[in-house]
Amino acid sequence: MKKKDLVKQKFLSFIIIGIIILLSACTLVGPQKKSPSGSTNVSRKIGFEERKAEDLLKNSISIPYPDGKIFTPTALSNDGIAYGEAVDQGHDNQNYLASMNLHTKEFQKIKDVEKTSNLTHVAVSYVDHDIVVFEEYDQLNQTGIYYLWKIKDKSLTTLIDRRPIGTVPVTQVARSNQKLFINYEVGDSLYQIEEFDLETGSHQTIESENSGFPNVFKDYLYYVQIDNTALTTKIVAYSLSNRQKKVIDQTKDDQRYYVDLMTNGHNLLYLVANNKDASFTFENKNHKKIFSTSQAETSIYRNIYLTYMGERRSEERVKSQYYLWDLKHRIHYLYDHGPILLSDKGILWIQFKKKDSEIPKGEIYRNEYSVMRYQEW
Repeated sequence: MKKKDLVKQKFLSFIIIGIIILLSACTLVGPQKKSPSGSTNVSRKIGFEERKAEDLLKNSISIPYPDGKIFTPTALSNDGIAYGEAVDQGHDNQNYLASMNLHTKEFQKIKDVEKTSNLTHVAVSYVDHDIVVFEEYDQLNQTGIYYLWKIKDKSLTTLIDRRPIGTVPVTQVARSNQKLFINYEVGDSLYQIEEFDLETGSHQTIESENSGFPNVFKDYLYYVQIDNTALTTKIVAYSLSNRQKKVIDQTKDDQRYYVDLMTNGHNLLYLVANNKDASFTFENKNHKKIFSTSQAETSIYRNIYLTYMGERRSEERVKSQYYLWDLKHRIHYLYDHGPILLSDKGILWIQFKKKDSEIPKGEIYRNEYSVMRYQEW
């Protein structure tokens, strides 16, 4: 099978099973030509200046992991608190949701995971100054529960009770004042958007069609909708005032698909999969191209910075490669360490203490192999 046909087939199959998993299609693309700096040549072609990541991150403070804990931060709030899954060393059979204040170094257990199987984990979907939305999911039995944690009064509420999930659940949450918009799988790889009122506790489905990537931008909730019959994607704007929907753009053939949508509160970005050349393009709301790349997964856009997981920049790289861009000043920071988390006010990044090839699989978040680094803008 030709590479082009293979990529097309992969794109279409992912659309049928749900747009969230579509991002994984980028792994089919072969390596790009490397620039002398070791990065892909994408930044040079589009007018981005290349700089060492140390130029931006040199003032980051070092924060060791809590003693006796294995803490995996996966979300960062604007007030400098990291959230993620943790276990106590020697008690690996009991994981829990935890937080760590990056200013005071205070570590807090929030909730033990209900171990319905040995493959039950916790995933943080949304964090803010007053709430945390997270999910406990059982990969073996393929069920999950969503919880709302209110930080001030330390109260826990079940948002969505046990439900069927895929092998790897993917959930996104957007917020407008006291309204939460949760995009989650309702079964058979169908993702819907549910609105929750934090004051009254009421909820309703606002999008029953296959959809994903909800983002509140100005007076609208924007999201991507998939037509599994026509194999097209649409950008939908849902008015927060009158609850009316309008399609503001859509793909009309099998050459382009919207596969991500993100905002920093001031701008809206689209990620477009291009079947013709098997690339992924970041565009602004007016469809002005920012740059293209061969791989882009788990994108985060905050303040003026964009990060995502992409193609390895070196043949010696073993673990996932993360990218860091300053979109305002058009700078591509060449970054070679671990996962990156962004908030509106800062960055949490994982600095490797050894070559990534020397860090055992699943052992990144240990003090002998890495350290958390935090910097506010």
